[in-house]
Amino acid sequence: MALWMWATPAFAGEEIRESYDGLGHPIRRLVLQDDSLVEEQVFKFDGDKMVERTTTRGTEVTVERWAVGPAGEAIFELQKNGAFQSRETTYSEKGKVVRQVLEVANEPAKTTTWSYDAKGNVIASEVQLSDGTVVSRTVADRAPAPRTKVPLTLAVDAGVAYNSTVDAMDMAVGFSVARKPTSEQYAHDPLEVRSSVMYRLGRSKGEKTNDDLVANFGLDYNQLVKHLTVFLFTNLNRNPTAHLNADLIVAPIGVKYDFLEGDTWKLDASFAPVWNFRSVVVQPGAACEGGAVVDSETPCDTSKFRGSFRVRAGYSSSRVKVSDVVEWLPNLVPADGYPKGLGTDSVFRNTAGLEVALSQRLSLKESFVFTRDPTLAAQADCSADPNNLLCDGLSFVTTTTLSFKWDVGS
Repeated sequence: MALWMWATPAFAGEEIRESYDGLGHPIRRLVLQDDSLVEEQVFKFDGDKMVERTTTRGTEVTVERWAVGPAGEAIFELQKNGAFQSRETTYSEKGKVVRQVLEVANEPAKTTTWSYDAKGNVIASEVQLSDGTVVSRTVADRAPAPRTKVPLTLAVDAGVAYNSTVDAMDMAVGFSVARKPTSEQYAHDPLEVRSSVMYRLGRSKGEKTNDDLVANFGLDYNQLVKHLTVFLFTNLNRNPTAHLNADLIVAPIGVKYDFLEGDTWKLDASFAPVWNFRSVVVQPGAACEGGAVVDSETPCDTSKFRGSFRVRAGYSSSRVKVSDVVEWLPNLVPADGYPKGLGTDSVFRNTAGLEVALSQRLSLKESFVFTRDPTLAAQADCSADPNNLLCDGLSFVTTTTLSFKWDVGS
């Protein structure tokens, strides 16, 4: 029986051997050719950043170093066999390279500068020697991008609920029109317009339990000056079932300050003087504001000048929109001559909203409105129904609807 011995042949070709530390950083790299060392690289790291690489190839030793200067500038230096070869220092502002200084052994230093437009495009670059001589210059003449039109967005909202156990039906339908430019369009088209109507109807066992109509109109001139927007708005609420003939708020002028600019995150604060007209039907024996007792069901009208202080926050993406508005409306000209703050003659309101896109045109919307207004008690018969939230000056309204929207023009 013969015994064959197989010998492993010598490796002929290029072989690379690499070593890594426990954090996964390369620390050594060897290049061999036909089992002979051709090149060796040694790496040094500061945290996760490589700060030095030493390459030895034959008798030549090349050292590359990376560093950050005191002003945040990036520095790259090259040495060969211990002799300085070059140094490149790069300065950046807002993520853009604005200046670069190149120093090469036995040559004058060169400084390159770049200029950018508001959109981050390079519009000029220049190379200068250390003595001020301009070596080269490039100027880019960029025509403005075509202006996009602001679409008119139409939306129809609808929500219906029915409970056969108590024979109760609730319905909400609405319609809105909005013209909303993006923040990039403010410079040439700052006008924003919105108008909406929402009607809520409730019935239980054949009797009407809710008959609520809310209409809104608003107009904004965005970024009149940086961060500042001027606006006006009008809100009307009518609910005869709740003894409310009209609650009208008119703001002829207001000022808003944007803390965050852009279309994703929103945070702003605003103030507007408003006229508030209110007509409430009170029951016999009740007193209108001012103390007059009525002997029949009578509308009581009030007219007040309030201040609307609002803080708004929100987030918007292609799929989800979340918003919250906190509003305080004190009476600026009360009968006794001084504002009562959060007392008996001011309104506090918090409005939260959520919208989730189900498709390009269809979305699910949810809104929550909490109101604290002591004068709401006039809309309820608190002697017959003392547990009514209106008697405590409180109101809470939530609405869930499906919204179908489309753009007219673009």
